[in-house]
Amino acid sequence: MKPTGRVQVILDLVEHEGGVSIADLAGHLAVSEMTVRRDTERLERSGALRRVRGRAGLADRETVVLDGGSTGVAVARELVARELTVRTPSLHVADVLRDAPNIRLMLTGGIMRRGEESLVGPAASATLEEHRFDSYLMAVSGIDPQHGCTEWNVDDAVVQRVALRRRRLAAAGVTVLIAQ
Repeated sequence: MKPTGRVQVILDLVEHEGGVSIADLAGHLAVSEMTVRRDTERLERSGALRRVRGRAGLADRETVVLDGGSTGVAVARELVARELTVRTPSLHVADVLRDAPNIRLMLTGGIMRRGEESLVGPAASATLEEHRFDSYLMAVSGIDPQHGCTEWNVDDAVVQRVALRRRRLAAAGVTVLIAQ
C-alpha cells in the first residue's frame, strides 16, 4: 500500500476507534511497526493526530458537519484558513475546502442528488452514524414556530436528522447553528 493510502487508513481507524496501538496498526496494514511510527510521526507534525506511548489518538481538533446550499458554501469559504475536520454531504462545500491545507475533509458518501449536489441515502446516513461531531451547521428550508426546522427534500432531511443526533455536545446545551 502506498504511503498516502496507509495514512488515510490510519486516520480512519483512529477516528473510528478513538485510538489504536502501533502494533495493531502495523498488523492491520501488514507493514512494520517502524513504518507505522514514521507515518504517525508525520501525521502528528501535521496536527492530524497525537501519539501517546505507542498509540495514535485523535488530535484536539474541532469536528464540524457542514450542510450544503449557499449557506454551507459561504461558511466553508470562511473556514478555509481554520484547522478543522469537516464532514460534509455537499460536493459544493467539498470543492471549496478541497485545497485548504489545515482542513481534514471527509465526504459522507452516498447517492448524489442532482442540482443540489448533495450526497443522500443510506450510505450518507451510515457514514454520519459512525462518528460524533462537535458542531453542525444545518441548512434548512424554513423554520416553523410549532414544528421547528423544516426541509422540503425528504432525502436531505433524513441525513440532517442523523447529523443532529450525532453531534457530540448536544446534551451539553451547545447551540446548533441553523442557516436559512
